[in-house]
Amino acid sequence: MSVHNMSVFTKKFKMAHAINDIGEIGLGKEYGGKEVHFGVLWQLRIYCVGNSIRMFMYCLESNDSEWAIDTEINFGVISGNETSLFLKCRRTFKKMGENEHSSWGSYNIIDLEMLKRFAVDRKVEFIYEVNVLKMTGFEKEKLTLRKFDESVEEFSDVVLIVEGMKFYQSKMFLSLQSTYFKSLLLGGFKEAKQSEITLNDINTEHFHSLLELIHGESSISDTNIDGILHLADMYDFPTAIRRCEEFLLKDSKWLTAEKLELAITYNLEKLKSECMSNSKLPEETTSVHTTVETKPTKRVGCFACFRK
Repeated sequence: MSVHNMSVFTKKFKMAHAINDIGEIGLGKEYGGKEVHFGVLWQLRIYCVGNSIRMFMYCLESNDSEWAIDTEINFGVISGNETSLFLKCRRTFKKMGENEHSSWGSYNIIDLEMLKRFAVDRKVEFIYEVNVLKMTGFEKEKLTLRKFDESVEEFSDVVLIVEGMKFYQSKMFLSLQSTYFKSLLLGGFKEAKQSEITLNDINTEHFHSLLELIHGESSISDTNIDGILHLADMYDFPTAIRRCEEFLLKDSKWLTAEKLELAITYNLEKLKSECMSNSKLPEETTSVHTTVETKPTKRVGCFACFRK
């Protein structure tokens, strides 16, 4: 039985710092700031060393467990309609040693003299656009909220297999929660007669959290909300969808624009209405979803990337 087609939410955000007069740039000055996106704290740092402009993004995640965030990044400098050294790369931010933070950037995105010649009306903007591809290691503690392994085998009559992991479940319980599983497990499909069923192309951690949620646990967090919601929509779990929407309305720290994108993707009308009524929406929408069109420029500086 195939899953119905649907839109898939993509985690994207942008961090930028505009300088209205490049004459301000000099030794000892630092620009940027810190922002929370999708439950994770990020920092943008721009500063000058000698004649080189350095530009880095740091992931300030404080999770004690091993974790990793796979990203696709566009970063560089723009001014007017010109773009300088706007590069696209894939990088993984991960847990580092004590008092260290994973980062990615350039020791010389552009030299100061070239920046002065490049700038239109002496104005420039430094930008990171980040597409979060995968977040791992953020739900390890939540995996213990409820077990679905062999310890509950006596209460199950079907095993769902996700990425090699077995989840012992009750056909009747799943059918009461989901019209998809009602058709799959109690209908005329071949799976109804199988004791083990493999579910393809889904994330084990998110599926575990979804099962916890429909069994009454509070398994939603800002780092897994999109994954749980995606599966709840895919497999038609209305109760899980409602609880995800309630979390986004009451507890989530996501930006309004990020919530709105999720609301539109999964038809969350209450959340959409709440986001649309937020007076800060236009500003946040611009900061998160503006995309820079990359063009060749007349001048290209010396570029060196460095990742911790």
